Amino acid sequence: KFISTIPSSLFNSGKTRSEGATRSLTKCDLHGNAFTGELPGTLTKGVPFLKYLYLHDNRLTGNLDTELFCGAANSFIDIRLNNNSFTGNFKIQCLMENLELISLASNNLTGPLEDGIGHKLPRLREIHLFDNKLSSTIPTTIFDPTNLTAILMYNNQLTGSLTANVFNGASHLEHLYLNGNKLSGKLDDFVSAKGLEALKKLRLEYNSFSGTIPDFTGMPSIEVLYLYNNSFTGSLNADKLPPTLKKLKVSNNTLNNEIPSKLGEFENLEALSLNGNEFVGKIPSELGNLNSLQYVISVPAERITLL
Repeated sequence: KFISTIPSSLFNSGKTRSEGATRSLTKCDLHGNAFTGELPGTLTKGVPFLKYLYLHDNRLTGNLDTELFCGAANSFIDIRLNNNSFTGNFKIQCLMENLELISLASNNLTGPLEDGIGHKLPRLREIHLFDNKLSSTIPTTIFDPTNLTAILMYNNQLTGSLTANVFNGASHLEHLYLNGNKLSGKLDDFVSAKGLEALKKLRLEYNSFSGTIPDFTGMPSIEVLYLYNNSFTGSLNADKLPPTLKKLKVSNNTLNNEIPSKLGEFENLEALSLNGNEFVGKIPSELGNLNSLQYVISVPAERITLL
């Protein structure tokens, strides 16, 4: 492993043969070392054709100035700076027409998310911002890129509610991880979004969502639905759950009445978590029909009658 700052000369270019070779650099992979200090100010000035920048899993620090990326703004496809100790706000300083993935996860980024971010990253497929300290509502434009497949923003301090108009154009979105934030409100409007037919994994656990669990059948591709540790109330209605589910976790809410026997018809179900609610009655014998079920976390014995 290299233990040093990243030399600024690495990204310089000039008239010598070696410097010319640097200018034509398309991939820089220095991940998994022990580089320290801030990013060099010459980061992309001498490498305008740089497509892939992998500096993740180091010990880099300092305020993250994304203007450093502008020297190769038209070339970048993949930027990974996760698992460092960068600080400051996350703000895209220039149009990056070809960028498909940006990962700034597991740093110390703070402040609000920039409104208009999606306009500057029109071909974005994945954005990884989890494990930071970002604090704002979720800007609607982050969902504008038409090829977006994954938004991973869990374990931040994001606030506000989820509304349908934000997601109506997200027709390729497959992974939406917003767990571990400070989101609130009901989900009824969110599930009416017309652009979430491709969504496979939805993680909203550890927030402050409330109301009854709404009808998710308008999201016909969902395999993972995590709603645990929120403030949902009322009954669990299996008719409002898509049959594609493989993992359903609704524990630690205030759900009541009986466990629906129709859950026994979800033949793809591998994991079911219902504990920490107020269910009553018997565990439905139909759950024994779930041949794919690998584990089930049920309910306190004082409220339930075992088979």
